[in-house]
Amino acid sequence: MTAWKELFEKYGKPKIVWPEERKQMEKKVWFGADLHISHSNILDFSPERIDALGLTVDKGKLAAAYKSYRADRKDRAAKQMIFDTTDEMNEAIIRKWNAKVGFSDDVYFLGDVSFAKKEITEKFLSRMNGRLHLVRGNHEKDTDKLGRWEWVRDYYEGYFEEIKVVMFHFPIYEWNKMHHGAFHLHGHVHGKETGIGGRILDVAMESIHDVVIEWKDVKRILEKKEVRVHHDAEREKTCTY
Repeated sequence: MTAWKELFEKYGKPKIVWPEERKQMEKKVWFGADLHISHSNILDFSPERIDALGLTVDKGKLAAAYKSYRADRKDRAAKQMIFDTTDEMNEAIIRKWNAKVGFSDDVYFLGDVSFAKKEITEKFLSRMNGRLHLVRGNHEKDTDKLGRWEWVRDYYEGYFEEIKVVMFHFPIYEWNKMHHGAFHLHGHVHGKETGIGGRILDVAMESIHDVVIEWKDVKRILEKKEVRVHHDAEREKTCTY
């Protein structure tokens, strides 16, 4: 018996994977929120981004620059440091994003993309990989009007591996199908504790310590959390909605 026949008998015939099928197999799904591109004050509010993005700025010196600039808007040195660091932040976001997100990957972004002018944001988004979907935040500055998005919505419910996922920029206390194990992804609070129990996750950079989080990691994190009911236990047993 020839070697290839022995292999066929032992392992079965190899499966042919066509290019389109391979492309689909390799496709990933990502989630994120609150990039705050060109927001010059974001590193003052959220200094943890400095480590998350690997920025070179000295934290103490940057904090001092923010304090000085708040006291005196004519402090040019402080202003220059803040704006230089903001530019470095922007480039770091793109670098980390494209290191993770592939060209055909789907990204669901839950608001507050950019504080820059429309044309600057458009150039920024053109450099970012992925098929981008936007759930609006409260600081879009015309970002939602750009043609880079596959779609733009205020709220979205989708299914991933048969799991219902509710997406909204703001955290929702009780979301659709919460008591049946649906996930809720949000942004807005920048990693601050909401006190909301259940399968809920803030996907902002300050929470996930990165620019995006992959679906498999979202699933791993939230499946460890208990499903929160919103009725008494006996009623919940027969609840069908």
